[in-house]
Amino acid sequence: MINKNSFNYKVILFLIISVSILGTISTFVLSFINLSFDLDMYQIIAAANEVSDKKLGGVSFFPNSSLGIDILFWPYIFPSLLYSFFTNIFSNLYQFYFLITFEYLISICLLLLISIKLLKLFGWNNSKKIIIIFFSLVFLSPLFNQYFIGGKSTYRWCFIFTLISINFLINILLKKENSNKNNFACGLFSSLAPLSFVSMGLPIFVGIQLNILIHTFFTNKSSIKKKIINYIYFILGTIIPLIFITIYIKNNGNKEEIQNLIKLVFSY
Repeated sequence: MINKNSFNYKVILFLIISVSILGTISTFVLSFINLSFDLDMYQIIAAANEVSDKKLGGVSFFPNSSLGIDILFWPYIFPSLLYSFFTNIFSNLYQFYFLITFEYLISICLLLLISIKLLKLFGWNNSKKIIIIFFSLVFLSPLFNQYFIGGKSTYRWCFIFTLISINFLINILLKKENSNKNNFACGLFSSLAPLSFVSMGLPIFVGIQLNILIHTFFTNKSSIKKKIINYIYFILGTIIPLIFITIYIKNNGNKEEIQNLIKLVFSY
C-alpha cells in the first residue's frame, strides 16, 4: 500500500499524467507529419473553399447527398465559415494543421482553467488530488482523447464553445445577482456549440438552456423584473448566431436549395 503523501506516490501520479499528455502530443505530431486528416476535416475544408467562392458552402464531391451536405455542410457550419477566411491565405493542407494546433492549445488551456476554477469552488487545499485524477482520466481515456483533444479535430470547436459557455454558466449559478454580460455570453457560446458540431452540440445547447431556465425562474431569488431582464439577455445571446446563420443561408442559397436542404435535414 503506497502512502498518499509519500514521494513515490507523487512520482507515480506525475508519470501517469506525463505519459498520457506526451502520448496525446505524439499522436498529434505524427498526424501532422503524415498529414492525417479525418474525412470530416477534408469535407470542412472543401465546404470552406465553397464559402470563399461566395457559395453556400456544400461538399461538391458528394453530389445528391441524402444529408444535403452537397448544398450546405450543416453538421459543421461554424468551422466551414471560419476556415473560409484562411483558404485564400493557406496554400496547402500542412498550413491548416497550424490552425488545428492553435485550436488544440485553446482547448487544453480552457480545460485546465475551468478545472482549476471548479477546484477553487470546492477548496483548493482539499481538492488537489481531484485535478490530478481528472487530467489523468482525460488524457488516458481513448474516447475523450480521440474526439476532443487528440486526432478528431473536427469536434474541437464544439468542445471549446461548450467549455466557454459552462464557464459563464458557473458564474451565473454562483452569483446572487447575475450580470447581463454572463447571461448574454452564456447564450451566445451555447448557441455556437451546435453550429460547430450539431450532433453533440445540440444536447449541450438544450442542457444549458434548461439550466438557465430553471435557475432564472425557480431557484434564483431575484425580483421578477430582474429575472426577466436576465433571461432576455440570455435569449438575445442565443439567437444572434442563429440570426446571422439564417441571413447567410438566405443570401447565399437559392430558394430551391434551401427548400431541399430543409426537407433533407428534417428527414435525416
